[in-house]
Amino acid sequence: MGLLWDQEMPEIIRKPFKEWCKELEELNSVTIPRFYHFTDLDVIDIQIHSFSDASKKAYGTVVYFRVVRPDGTITTSFVTSKSRVAPLKTLSLPRLELMGALLSARLCDKVSKTLKFEKSCFFFFHTDSSIVYHWIQGEPARFKPFVKNRVEEIHRLTESPKWNHCPGRENPADILSRGISVKLFRTEG
Repeated sequence: MGLLWDQEMPEIIRKPFKEWCKELEELNSVTIPRFYHFTDLDVIDIQIHSFSDASKKAYGTVVYFRVVRPDGTITTSFVTSKSRVAPLKTLSLPRLELMGALLSARLCDKVSKTLKFEKSCFFFFHTDSSIVYHWIQGEPARFKPFVKNRVEEIHRLTESPKWNHCPGRENPADILSRGISVKLFRTEG
């Protein structure tokens, strides 16, 4: 932008900024229900599904529970999410997707240490990047240091057979990497 700290913003920047600030106020009315109290008697299966995604602007992960009850009822609920702005140093999209997958592995490691379950819980990881999926399924020693180091950490934190490829249009982490307005999130999120 080339502005000094005390210079007034031009209208082309000021107008969208004011609209964004107004939209932030609407976030106070957004609620996401979360409930994770389960016992061995009311649950047959507990799964944790983690989805990751990236764009040139950001990468992130979102984690959900999938619970199967004795009557066959399946419920899903949001657990947590995390996103990061893409680094200033330009990275390729596959590398950003790998950063999202690593964030997913780290966040699920934290979730497993934080939430204690009486029943065993199974983790499943999902990425919409075919390249990242194959990197994770591969042998880290074959890759250059950037990919090698991240795949090694993902292997330490997860089991590679637990990684799945999901179509991009079905990936709930998409809104973390691409962004979404509050209005659209309330209707479609």
